[in-house]
Amino acid sequence: LINIIDGETEKTPASPVYITSVELGDTSFNYNTYQPDKKLHLKYYQNQARFEFSAASFVNEKQILYSYHLSGSADTNWTTPASIHTVSYASLQPGNYNFEVRTAGWNGTWSTVANFEFTIR
Repeated sequence: LINIIDGETEKTPASPVYITSVELGDTSFNYNTYQPDKKLHLKYYQNQARFEFSAASFVNEKQILYSYHLSGSADTNWTTPASIHTVSYASLQPGNYNFEVRTAGWNGTWSTVANFEFTIR
């Protein structure tokens, strides 16, 4: 195994992250048509959420580290960065939610956050 150290790689900013798929309750949403100014209201039984996200990179995609959180839920802390790019939540209580995800850069910086807001009545 050969390790190559490239000083320029260390200066590369974090890859932008994109939410590629959203499933809420029994409905899938095309994130490309998501309009943040329009509030998405779900019924109380549509209380499951699944998010997929991705970042383009010229490096091995398994080396991209993601961190995410769901504000409005019991645990609002950002997760430890990992190469996982899908997350699911079950039995969400009525309330306002904001899913946010970001990527970690080689130099310890974070990318711009991608987010998706919704309300469970």
